[in-house]
Amino acid sequence: MKQVKLLLLAVIAISCTQEPPVLQLIPLFSDHMVLQQKKENAIWGIANPKSEVRLAGSWGEEVSAISDENGKWQAKLLTPEAGGPFQLTISRGDSVITLNDVFSGEVWVASGQSNMEMPLKGWTHNPIDNSEAEIAAANYPEIRMFTVKRNISFTPLDTVSGSWKVATPQNAGDFSATAWFFAKKLNADTGVPIGIIHTSWGGTPAQAWTTAAYLDKVPTYEGTSKTLQGYAAYYDSVKTAYDKLEKTTIDLSASNPFANVSFDDSGFEAPDFNDSAWKSLSVPGLWESQWMGNFDGVAWLRKSFQLTAEQASSKSLELYLGSIDDMDITYVNGTKIGAIEETGKYQEARVYAIPDRLLKEGTNVVAVKVFDTAGGGGIYSSDDIGIRPVAADKFLISLKGEWKAKPVAESIFSGSVVPIAKDVLEPSEKPAMQLTAYSPTTLYNAMINPLVPYGIKGAIWYQGESNVGAAEVYRTLFPAMIKNWRDAWGLGNFPFYFVQIAPYKYGRNDDLAAQLRDAQTSTLSLENTGMAVIMDVGNPTDIHPANKKDVGERLALLALAKDYGIGTEYSGPMYESMTIEGNKVSVNFSHAEGLQFKGESGFVEVAGADGNFVEAKTEVKDSQLIAWSAKVTTPAAVRYGWCEACEPNLFNGAGLPAVPFNSKTK
Repeated sequence: MKQVKLLLLAVIAISCTQEPPVLQLIPLFSDHMVLQQKKENAIWGIANPKSEVRLAGSWGEEVSAISDENGKWQAKLLTPEAGGPFQLTISRGDSVITLNDVFSGEVWVASGQSNMEMPLKGWTHNPIDNSEAEIAAANYPEIRMFTVKRNISFTPLDTVSGSWKVATPQNAGDFSATAWFFAKKLNADTGVPIGIIHTSWGGTPAQAWTTAAYLDKVPTYEGTSKTLQGYAAYYDSVKTAYDKLEKTTIDLSASNPFANVSFDDSGFEAPDFNDSAWKSLSVPGLWESQWMGNFDGVAWLRKSFQLTAEQASSKSLELYLGSIDDMDITYVNGTKIGAIEETGKYQEARVYAIPDRLLKEGTNVVAVKVFDTAGGGGIYSSDDIGIRPVAADKFLISLKGEWKAKPVAESIFSGSVVPIAKDVLEPSEKPAMQLTAYSPTTLYNAMINPLVPYGIKGAIWYQGESNVGAAEVYRTLFPAMIKNWRDAWGLGNFPFYFVQIAPYKYGRNDDLAAQLRDAQTSTLSLENTGMAVIMDVGNPTDIHPANKKDVGERLALLALAKDYGIGTEYSGPMYESMTIEGNKVSVNFSHAEGLQFKGESGFVEVAGADGNFVEAKTEVKDSQLIAWSAKVTTPAAVRYGWCEACEPNLFNGAGLPAVPFNSKTK
């Protein structure tokens, strides 16, 4: 009996020390997913340490893996030729995960900033052309999209949030519009299932999508790794205190993050609110250059102004505030007249209609609640601001000058803000880098690293607007980012196709956007890259053009021709060389069959040895462009489409627009 008892106690002891069974996958591996066809696809997860995990595909392939001491495991499963639906079973002992409706096909990563993020249903102030009809007809069971939920991190993460969605009228409205049109054309022309992993965030620069090791080799970012170490020390020094404070969580991915958020600021919009104790701030202008300093968070700006009876009774007026970094809610005489509450729109001009009879004779008040997530903040337009007749150039009254300002909540760590009255941290020195979606490495760590090494065919990219003004850095940064991704996936120089930024009035320097486009063009020197030019389908007054169909389809043309052997022409005319005869310049292009101007020629300029470009007269002869000007007797350079917001009109016979160029940069 004693031996039985001892045996029983031993069994109980062993059973109590055994770990509960564990078997987990990240959300990327779930129902409706698409796996890259005819490849050994990496599939990974968590299980009990040193345990066997078995994978079995209904197409007849089986494989197993042993988890490491931390429970991590990864297996390579060979996928069949495009088709489905299949079933994939992952098991460890009695624990079983079954994934249904799995397809084998072509998988592409779609990434970038807001123009890639922009959904097929559009945004409140930004529609997508023909979106209602497109969504209603979106019944494509072989097209699936996984949308990565926004997240940031200064250290590499292992997982993401999101789920695979099948293209139906119920789901398609939330798909990236550019990625949708890309996938739709690929599916139509190849006849195989298409999976898109969409991971993007509006307003973000390329450095946020790149790791520190690669940024360290980029001019201006050489010290990124060291800076990150300094941030970690700062973070540790204040995090404990910060965690004890009463905070308000701000969901930056929400369409209206200000909703129901108050910082004891009720009534700040009211015309009779007494702001005499507030400090003055010069507007327009970034508040970092003034007394507010390196402030990120929520602040109110107020301006009182006088109107005559005649001015107040004017009809069809609008308030023009220009660009605000980042988000705003704007009031006139206590009435909300407009708002932009989405991140990534810090370059978008605020133009809000003023309801008739809202203005009055005598004193009126404009109040703007601004939320700056990182970097520069405030009303910073380079133009005059004020009240004017709708779409007029002349202001009825200027609002430029001294405003009253009051910060009400500070964002020390992204995603939450602390009311100023309760901010007891008062760190002696803020770090040079902050944890935001715009900081170097943060998006790669949180929104790219967890995807690696999922099996993919290639990537499409729509970004660049947030790097306008730093073209020389982008010439090195963008290729470094591409190499970073390719090295991480370990699939060689996989296809990487990107969109050149569209015409848009940034309002800073007519040359800056052109320089950025040229930096994008220079990236084509990397093997297996391609660029979709959209100078003809942009919107100079809206940084988010409504035509995403041509954008997605032009990206698809690159993939179809270069990767699937379908179709021939995938690029517009591209500068190759020039010759000079007398006062004329002859420009030679590749991809120039059927070279033509659609309408009157324009946006071609020539320059002499002094480098001063002047408008040129032109002639198209076969596949050559000939340009000259009576003002330049001996030309030395020629350029085309070298401007901020112009819409040049040189095309080839396939209807694809010419790539803007400047022979001086070649």
